[in-house]
Amino acid sequence: MAEIIGIDLGTSSTRIYVKSKKAVIFDEPTCLSIDIKTDQIVNIGYLAFKSLGRTPYGIEVEFPMKEGVVADIQSAYQLIDQVFQNRGKKRMLRGASFYVSAPNQMTNVEKNALIDVFKKIGAREIILQPCGKLAALGAGYDVNSPTGTIILDIGGGISDCGAVSMGDIVVAHSTKVGGKEFDHVIERYIKNKKNLDIGPRASEQVKARIASVNPKAENQFYEVSGRNISTGLPSTAIISTAELYPLLRQLIDQIEDNVKEVIQDIPSEMVGDIVKSGIILTGGGSQIAGMKETLQSDLKIPVNQIKDPSNAVILGLAKMIEQE
Repeated sequence: MAEIIGIDLGTSSTRIYVKSKKAVIFDEPTCLSIDIKTDQIVNIGYLAFKSLGRTPYGIEVEFPMKEGVVADIQSAYQLIDQVFQNRGKKRMLRGASFYVSAPNQMTNVEKNALIDVFKKIGAREIILQPCGKLAALGAGYDVNSPTGTIILDIGGGISDCGAVSMGDIVVAHSTKVGGKEFDHVIERYIKNKKNLDIGPRASEQVKARIASVNPKAENQFYEVSGRNISTGLPSTAIISTAELYPLLRQLIDQIEDNVKEVIQDIPSEMVGDIVKSGIILTGGGSQIAGMKETLQSDLKIPVNQIKDPSNAVILGLAKMIEQE
């Protein structure tokens, strides 16, 4: 019997659910390190991400996904293939049915690139499912209800906002602002204002430790290490919550504009549903401090952040697969 596999191939993380195992078998960063001379994979997931900025000559760390879509078909294929090869389960891929999460909005080129990854793997069937619907399902909401619900999924590469009713996406809009863009903004700021090159891993740590999108957040301080751009020598800088806020506020504005577009485009009959039920907030990028409170205050609509926002989509895929 052919295997059924669910894959959430995200910009930041990849999660894989296998029906026969009834378990998520992989939940690691969407990256791999490759020997550029031989095209052989050195590491995938956490080990590859941990080596970022530390790889010897001839080894490159690649990120197959960018802004929610496939940036490199070959490396995306290699990542998934290696996950199963590492577990001695490569044969499981051939002829399997794949349920794959996809942005609520995709161009034909983006959709075909995603499909091509799984064709290359040898899929018998490829079923794309919108992230908004999956996130709501994973959070325990009845997606088949006629009552309208808005899901805001802030992922690593994009923020996907969609209105779900009767099992389908009614209206959807997305913006290319996700958790990684918050990291990039912080990294650029420290480089330009502090004359310090810190790299993506350190900027992610700064975000996790002191960044907040709440203007009333406590002003915290964090010492970050890196390389002084002028001297090339190791150095440090002190970063505060307050100085990061104006940068992050610009990104929040884009996310909120995206939500407003969805609200403006939904049928008038659904507006009352949204006022009552509010917005479901999900995705790993939604976990930055102050996100729920700021959205709720600015949009004047209740915002419900689910308990496990990073895993909502893969949980939705698992539920969908088990119901088949």
